[in-house]
Amino acid sequence: MRHASREAFDRFVSDRQAALQRRAFALTADWHAAQDLTQEALEATYRGWGRLQHSEAAYAYTVTCMVRIWSKSIRKAKLEAFAEPPDVAAGDFSPAADNRMDLQRLLRALPPGQRLIVTLRYVFDMPISQIADLVGCSEGTVKSQTSKGLTRIRELMGGKVDL
Repeated sequence: MRHASREAFDRFVSDRQAALQRRAFALTADWHAAQDLTQEALEATYRGWGRLQHSEAAYAYTVTCMVRIWSKSIRKAKLEAFAEPPDVAAGDFSPAADNRMDLQRLLRALPPGQRLIVTLRYVFDMPISQIADLVGCSEGTVKSQTSKGLTRIRELMGGKVDL
């Protein structure tokens, strides 16, 4: 990579790394895993930087890489390598508590596949068709996993929320 390209990539990382790590945390629910995922996605972006460096699409490309890497790791492990979601009793989430912390705790309580799909749908605000393409499943699967995830979140909140 030429010197100017390397500087542009370094600026991109400096400007966007915190936002990318927040997105990665929304997917993984673990800061260490989020940092690793961000690093892998940035490595992929670096490899394609020659065609991305003059584009506003570099951030979107990196997020897409992140989602694909995470989705692939979930499929590859067949969810068996991941720890069971924490046992969270209904009513542990008070509406007066910090909503962001509640959301993170609720998402961590979902199995990784559901967490991925619910996060893409409601945190990343992606359409169902795009999620299906990124995750490599049908739109029906995205819809059913979203429904199951939202049902579980409602159960955890004691039915107190209308999502």
